[in-house]
Amino acid sequence: MKKNLSLLVLLLVLAAIAFGFYKKDQVKEANVKYEGNFKIENPEQITRIFMVDRGGRKVDLKKKRTWMVNDTYQAREPMIINLLEVLEHVNVQFIPRQKAVERIVKEIASNAIKVEVYKKGDEPVSTFYVGGVTSDERGTYYIKEGSDQPFVMELPFFEGSLRARFVMDYKDWRSIWMLNEDTDQIEKIEMKYPRMQNASFQLEKKGSHYDATPYLSISDDNSKVNHAMTRAYIESIDQVGMQAYLESTDELLALKKETPWADFTLTRKDGTQKKILFYPTPMKSNPTVREATKRYYGYLQTGEFFIIHEDMLKKLLWTYDSFLDKE
Repeated sequence: MKKNLSLLVLLLVLAAIAFGFYKKDQVKEANVKYEGNFKIENPEQITRIFMVDRGGRKVDLKKKRTWMVNDTYQAREPMIINLLEVLEHVNVQFIPRQKAVERIVKEIASNAIKVEVYKKGDEPVSTFYVGGVTSDERGTYYIKEGSDQPFVMELPFFEGSLRARFVMDYKDWRSIWMLNEDTDQIEKIEMKYPRMQNASFQLEKKGSHYDATPYLSISDDNSKVNHAMTRAYIESIDQVGMQAYLESTDELLALKKETPWADFTLTRKDGTQKKILFYPTPMKSNPTVREATKRYYGYLQTGEFFIIHEDMLKKLLWTYDSFLDKE
């Protein structure tokens, strides 16, 4: 009897030990599963994505009227879409072998991009680090803040590095649109041509339409404003692209002392403005066919220069008589 009782006690002890290991494995598995879950559900609710790298470079993306970069510049929409795609669909490709974990964690610590994702409130809903790529460049190392377990992540429908989606130069995030406007929010447009003042005009919202007025009084002009044309102008400038931003040079800075070809100001309902000065670029004496297309330098109130083709700029360069009935 005692022998049977001892055997029963031994079996119970072994069962308890086995159950303990089972529960421990379950907890470990649950922790690993949690630490490998980098997906952000309902990405349309994301209001902010903050990124900083080891060099101290910061990119702060915030969703306001549109996505903004570092509270200053409109963001480039395709890049925002690509980033949200990663946040929503990123998946574990595999868990690195234990003997490789220490090396991977050190590599992540040396070159990581810290990513904080916010929805509502001041606390991030997810914080993680994006490291380098695997040797075959098909996977990207991720690790959650506070964890020591790295993962190799991928997009199910994409082959390549995910780190490239977390670009750390704020200039790359900036919109290439010179104008990117909600036309219903445009309250007033002013276009001044210092060298052709009789062509200058302003458009101002009056109820459901826009009135056009000249900057100079034209006493013998009894033409009526064509409101279809003022609306067409407003709707044509919702998106106007540029060629590229330019690094400031002495030659460009000297332009500020010259009279611009055109002086454009857009005022929104909330009182914010977009101001741009335009200067024609010098033409070569023997331009190629490509160079023969006239281009303009643009100067923004942020102190930056860009270049734009005349074909893109034609949407803005109307004259006052463009808005008048021709009968």
